[in-house]
Amino acid sequence: FRSIAQNTAKTTVRFLVWEGQVSVAVALLAATAAGILLTAAAGTLRILQLRRRTKRAQKAQRKRR
Repeated sequence: FRSIAQNTAKTTVRFLVWEGQVSVAVALLAATAAGILLTAAAGTLRILQLRRRTKRAQKAQRKRR
């Protein structure tokens, strides 16, 4: 965290139609937060997909008995 706090130089950030000047520290923190959120969303969707598949398999197995 110390290296992030030391990166106070301004940099231009362009994202889609947005453009602005922010410190390198803020840009790094925003990129990290976005990465965490995207990873969590993908993981959550995969877990839901696997749960649905397991429930369907269990339901099909019960019908065979």
